Parts: sequence; structure tokens; C-alpha cells
Amino acid sequence: MGNAAAAEADEKAAKELPRDWPSANAFAFFIFLGHLFDWAYIAAAFAVAFLVRKPLRSAGIAAGVGLFQGMVGSRFELIDLLFSLEGWAIWINPRQGMIPLMISVAASLLLWAVAYGLTKAVRYGTQPPASTEAA
Repeated sequence: MGNAAAAEADEKAAKELPRDWPSANAFAFFIFLGHLFDWAYIAAAFAVAFLVRKPLRSAGIAAGVGLFQGMVGSRFELIDLLFSLEGWAIWINPRQGMIPLMISVAASLLLWAVAYGLTKAVRYGTQPPASTEAA
């Protein structure tokens, strides 16, 4: 049923060719970078870091926002979800799995850490110096 030797030679030649696509780890890293440069993640991280002062509570809210953004998808899907008739319902895509959601949460927490550090530096950098006079 066909030439088995030629098929085997083709398979061997295909394995020797260089690949022009990323490995699974590089692909996940590129998805992570895509989340880091998304303005919706950046805006949410800075808003949470600025509005919630307690670090553990702020990080938890940032992780929840990242999970929500990972479940909903892109900002255009979020707009469709909010303005649809069934906007209250959120379904996790069964084909999506947990890895994209974990990448979304990790990107959200990394952006939150940067935003929290910057807001702390601005808050403490703009406070007046403590009085050195004895009372």
C-alpha cells in the first residue's frame, strides 16, 4: 500500500530539517509577554496597586482580576460580555485548560508587583520628612 521505504526516508529527512516554530516553553513565554504588554492588564494592575494599600489583599485582588481576564479573554470579548444580554454569565472554555489561566494570573501578579513598588515609591517619596526636633 504505498512505498514504505520512501515514506521512511521522508520522515528521516523531515526530522533533520531545522524547525522554524518555537518550542512549547518559548510559546508559553511569548503568550506571557503578550499579557505583559496588554493595556488592560497594566491598567488593572496599577488601579489595584494604587487603590488597595494592604499588600496581601491587593495581590489577591490582582490575581483575581488576572484570572477573570484569562477566563473572559481579550478586552473585546470583555466588552461583548458586559454589553450582551447574558453578561452576568462567564463560562470557562473547556478547550482552554489551566495553563493559559495560570499564565494570565502570573502576568497580572508581576505587573501588580511593579505597580505596587512604583506606588509605594511615589507615596513615600512625596511624604514630608519626619520632624527631628525633640518635643
